[in-house]
Amino acid sequence: MLVASFALVVAGLAIYRVGVKSADGTLPRQTAVGLRTRTTLASDEAWYAAQRASADLVKASGVLSVIGGLVSIPVYDQDALAATIVLGTALLLLIVAGWAAVRGQAAAREVVEKAHP
Repeated sequence: MLVASFALVVAGLAIYRVGVKSADGTLPRQTAVGLRTRTTLASDEAWYAAQRASADLVKASGVLSVIGGLVSIPVYDQDALAATIVLGTALLLLIVAGWAAVRGQAAAREVVEKAHP
């Protein structure tokens, strides 16, 4: 379980960095990270609007991941408790990621609709 705890911390730091780049408009359209849908990829304007709109929630999920990982490290030898913390953190991350996706998709849709009324 210790590996999962450290994975949450490392992933959380990476996710937070994506959120920072999303917020400041430096996350380029590419294949690896970011909210990638047909709408967000429709234009640079839609891409950046989506990333900016979801950035706070992306950063929050990075922080939650780090916290979940750090909280689970001291109890790594208590399998049930550590697993509960890790899986609970993962579930919370999925919820926040879904919320971020909805927010980002709405921002991108607004840009696309303004460009093509």
